[in-house]
Amino acid sequence: MIAESIITSVVASIIFTYTTWLIKFLLTRKNALENMNKISQELLFYLECPFLHNKFCSSSYQELIYDNSLSSYDYRMALSTKCMNEVNEIPDTKNVLMPIGDNLIKHKDEIISRISDAYRYSDGMFYKEYKFLSEIEESLKKYDYKLSVDEILPGKIAIPVNPSIGYMADTFKQLNGYYVKLSKITNNIFTYKDNKERYFLGIIKTL
Repeated sequence: MIAESIITSVVASIIFTYTTWLIKFLLTRKNALENMNKISQELLFYLECPFLHNKFCSSSYQELIYDNSLSSYDYRMALSTKCMNEVNEIPDTKNVLMPIGDNLIKHKDEIISRISDAYRYSDGMFYKEYKFLSEIEESLKKYDYKLSVDEILPGKIAIPVNPSIGYMADTFKQLNGYYVKLSKITNNIFTYKDNKERYFLGIIKTL
């Protein structure tokens, strides 16, 4: 009798703990997924920056980014024609390198802000998703986006021998992989956002 009572108590405790976790998870899952969806969208725009021909149009590389078909070499070639900001001190460079620092900063800041929002709903996230987001944030904070120069001194500017940003290629490739993983989590859900039944079933399928 004592053994049965202990077993019953343990089972009841496990069921209560799991039920409490599941309720909390479902209550916050929707908000967590919505933030991950926004992060995924902004990450696509960030990854697209190396392939832009000007600041005001999208590229034709979105499908390749979505398929994770681009290699580190592809990113390196695209980034080798870009710099963070205009380097007016080198006339030969000014017309060769396109500055994309402002775009990168805009999307980076939005992604990091959304990641902070997503952390507020961590009860509705799996560990692997939390880990994706922390790794994305770490990768985005790896570089200084503000300047193309090494140091500004009174009357003097120290400029890198090569102001292009091809050195970021491996990080872009890594972020592309994170983007694909996030897209797989969120795309099937938000396609049916206007259909409440399919939307709810989509959330359940991510469990």
